[in-house]
Amino acid sequence: MADDDLDRRLARRFGDLRAADDLRTPSFRGVLGRAPRPGTRIRGRRLPLFLGAAAAAAVVALGVVLLRPAGEPSGAAASATAIAEWRSPTDSLLDTPGNELYGEPPPAAEPIPGWIRDFQRVPPGAPSPAPSIPARKGVAS
Repeated sequence: MADDDLDRRLARRFGDLRAADDLRTPSFRGVLGRAPRPGTRIRGRRLPLFLGAAAAAAVVALGVVLLRPAGEPSGAAASATAIAEWRSPTDSLLDTPGNELYGEPPPAAEPIPGWIRDFQRVPPGAPSPAPSIPARKGVAS
């Protein structure tokens, strides 16, 4: 019973909030009527502000282009140079004792001599030899 009473009170309070919001909310047609129509021109006091902002942006862009030092790379070249020169702040942690042992890969094994490969070849038509299994110590075959 107590839950039903609580549910009714909550529903009533939410209904009151919804009604208060409906009173403050303008109608959709009213908001739509105040919206500028497509293709309308900027008029009144906004036009000089718009032109002033456009001129200021053009002056700033021109200043950035003209005042940039000539020897400094720009665009992709600058970012590629910065990436190539970047060093991790934790690089020093990789310098550990014995690190010089890991500097070069171990020497490669000697290639298998050709006579071993020829020895293992089976001529065409001959039955293939059974694989040899080495005998284990202490096991009778």
